[in-house]
Amino acid sequence: MKRKLISKIIALAIIGTVSATIYPTRALAAWTKDNQNNYYYTQGNSKLTGWNKINGSTHYFDEDGIMKTGWIKIDSSWYYLDSSGVLKTGWIYYNNNWYYSDANGVMQTGILKIAGKTYIFTSNGIMQTGHSIINGTFYTLDSSGAVVSNITPSANKQFDQYGKCVLDSGSSISNADAPNESKYNEEIEDQSKSDEDPNEGRKFKVTFKDSINGKDIEDKTVKYGHSIKLDEEDKDGYKFVEWNTMSSGKGKSYDSGDNVKIRSDLTLYAIWNKEVDTKSVTKISISGDSEVQVGNTIQLSADVLPTDATNTKVKWSVTNNGGSATIDNDGILTGATTGKVTVTATAADGSGISSSKDVNVVAQKTLVTSITIGGDSPAITQDGGTLDMSTLLSVLPENASNKEVSWSVSKVAENNGDIVGDATISDSGILTAISNGTIKVIATAKDGSGITGSKFVHVSNQSVKLTSVTVRGKDNLRVVNIGDSTHNYSLQMYADLMPTNSDISSTEWSVEDSNTSGSTMTGKATITSSGVLTGTSQGTVTVVAKVTTKSGKVITGSKEINVVQLVTSIDVIGRSVTDQTTSSSITTNGGTLQMEAIAKPTNANTKDVTWSVVENDGKGTATDKATISKSGILTAVKNGEVLVQATATDGSGIVGRTVINISGQLTKVSKLTINCKSDQMEIGSITTSSAVTLQMNAEITPDNANDKDVEWSVKESSSSGPVDTDKATIDQNGLLTAKSPGTVIVIVRAKDGSNTVATKQIEIIRKVESVVVQGTNSLTKVATNGQLQMNAFVLPSDAKNQTVKWSVVQDTSTSNPGVASIDDSGMLTGLVSGNVKVIATSNYNNSIKGELLVDVVVPVTSVEVQPSSQVIIAGGQLTMSANVSSTATDKVVTWSIQGISGDTGQVSINNNTGELTTTSNITQKTVVTVIAKAHDGFGAYGTSTITINPQTT
Repeated sequence: MKRKLISKIIALAIIGTVSATIYPTRALAAWTKDNQNNYYYTQGNSKLTGWNKINGSTHYFDEDGIMKTGWIKIDSSWYYLDSSGVLKTGWIYYNNNWYYSDANGVMQTGILKIAGKTYIFTSNGIMQTGHSIINGTFYTLDSSGAVVSNITPSANKQFDQYGKCVLDSGSSISNADAPNESKYNEEIEDQSKSDEDPNEGRKFKVTFKDSINGKDIEDKTVKYGHSIKLDEEDKDGYKFVEWNTMSSGKGKSYDSGDNVKIRSDLTLYAIWNKEVDTKSVTKISISGDSEVQVGNTIQLSADVLPTDATNTKVKWSVTNNGGSATIDNDGILTGATTGKVTVTATAADGSGISSSKDVNVVAQKTLVTSITIGGDSPAITQDGGTLDMSTLLSVLPENASNKEVSWSVSKVAENNGDIVGDATISDSGILTAISNGTIKVIATAKDGSGITGSKFVHVSNQSVKLTSVTVRGKDNLRVVNIGDSTHNYSLQMYADLMPTNSDISSTEWSVEDSNTSGSTMTGKATITSSGVLTGTSQGTVTVVAKVTTKSGKVITGSKEINVVQLVTSIDVIGRSVTDQTTSSSITTNGGTLQMEAIAKPTNANTKDVTWSVVENDGKGTATDKATISKSGILTAVKNGEVLVQATATDGSGIVGRTVINISGQLTKVSKLTINCKSDQMEIGSITTSSAVTLQMNAEITPDNANDKDVEWSVKESSSSGPVDTDKATIDQNGLLTAKSPGTVIVIVRAKDGSNTVATKQIEIIRKVESVVVQGTNSLTKVATNGQLQMNAFVLPSDAKNQTVKWSVVQDTSTSNPGVASIDDSGMLTGLVSGNVKVIATSNYNNSIKGELLVDVVVPVTSVEVQPSSQVIIAGGQLTMSANVSSTATDKVVTWSIQGISGDTGQVSINNNTGELTTTSNITQKTVVTVIAKAHDGFGAYGTSTITINPQTT
């Protein structure tokens, strides 16, 4: 059936694997989204670009047709599109800030009057709150951003409540097309007709791009349903890999030579491997099952070598050799018909390396559904008896493809309180008893169905059977020392039985050593019937324990033991480092001796020692009189006697000792302490202050140190440690001179070579010298029942304490004292008209104060302009008058005019007298607003509309 397709906007469907329809309109019109979450809208055969109005909402699409969201800049204007891509106007709340866009969606900046209120926006469009300073004038803004000061800045633009600009003082309002005035809302008729497929006869665009730089390679136009053959591309320094629907290479891939059927617009990216320093695949191995059932799948994996090959991807293919199957890009093989197939994995890097694996496609299997182990309370009652469990087995269904089972034993009780026994079971189901109790025999189907069956078997009359013997030395030692005339070393050997309560009749000990025929052992030893081993010759021996059970079964265990000669004594002597003569004393300051350890006997396996030095008090107390290195160099520190010790490292515990007498040592500084009168220094301003100093003193411990000279320095802290500072200097007498505020570290170091150091932190602060008081915007007036924020400037600006205490008193030096109050933050409130004195007292020093005289005035609250309206003839004059509040302190007004229409430049007014003057040159009806603004600065004003008609001839 022929059909005609008409839609307000027609969008083409994107290929299924690349994009998905989001919400369709009638017929073929639809929003589309690609696999990178980009949205498009098509019209005819093309994607929309630029500004477009769709279903009443304005959207913007870039040159590739991608719908934009968030902030975008076009020419010199900024626009905001929400997460649905819709252009926003009016107030916009974004990232905790308010912005304002006019009715055309253009973000505004500067001073704006919106629906009667004045707001201030930065050059980035952010609405300001709190306060703002413009051309030196301070303005207070409330939490909504509106100016609430007594004076208001002049707005650059005025907007009504609908976001329409009604006044632009900077330029005329633009008449250019706005984004929301898109002309893309006309009906478009699709002239194509089809009996079956509405796309039939259409032509689609295939775009080939470079995945690296995103540039187009070429475009081709292909009719719907036709195929295009993909060619291999060339690029200097790169090797072509494949075509892909995503530039990242993670989309659908195509090889060169593939034929792709086109059903909509398609973009393909050339994927490359860089040829520089590439490493090719040398080997591929395929792993995975070798059998798959018809209609089922198996996962095959390709192991690629080397593992750091530049491109480790493979391309899967399958060859039907009697059977048939399919395989996807991830190596998942699906069986189709029974028989053999050959799966091949080929390296995608062009190296030509491949590997194949044969897989059998088999018919669907009938799996086991139940397993039952029969028998009425099966049991084993004979010691070491057996039971054939296979005779009790029933597997269903009868036609199961694989009725084989695997057998296992679980040590669990059938009922609470039952003793758990033990047994083994063979692959054929022969159960052999080990120990008394209940065991659970389990049969598990081998066909992969996971079906199991189980039966509890009771075992009784079993003896405790020995299963293994483990030989060990006492404390698990594997070394025995050779004895001598004064030492009788030996090692007690043990035979550990498993289980520990096994029934045995005897244990026989023996040694396999170098005397044993055919043995590879190198040492010699003897062992008693109770297992006491004695070494007689260095080398290795094997100790054997032969255990006989009561049933006559023999089980042996063995352990290899090292027979060693340990150190039995150590002689310690000292030698001069210079001439190697023996010595037992050090008489020079910081002198040394080379200590020597002579270990005996001479054939000891290990003669190494560990050196140490302690007090010669018989208690082994740590000493500070000398130190000794790993190589035995003894260095003197203090006068006195020390005990030098050499301990054998072979585990024998032998220690050699000798006493060394030390004299002639100088006493070094062990501790330094910095003392001063204060940890803080106060300095004045740079121009007024004289040098401020603080004396540092070094307390030296011990008091009898030979060299008490010290070295002073001053630093400041940093993340990498103390660094040089310009905040203070210190001389070698310890006199610290402050330069600028901050924290410094005073360092004192002993010069006797002991490297003893002490530090002290000193804070340098700038003291307050004066306080200056100002009203916000330099105002010195406050209205009765009004407020004025007072500000205190503590000088110098880097003084440590910048806080003040506020107070206000009547100014008794005038004839008109007023009354006001002030809070802790400096907010002054006028109470009774007259003069007051505002005082800010420094919290650092209450003798330092700042003062300011402020007038408390009754403000003008209303201004009535007379005449309220008037019509005059061009060339005439009119004297305006203003009635102000009778109680106001200052009743003076300032006159001005604001042109509304006509020849407003031909009208003027005297600022002081209100005399309105017109010229005879006015040729058209002219309307102006006369404004009388109160001089007291609190913003009250009145207006009158004056109409000037041209002269008639």
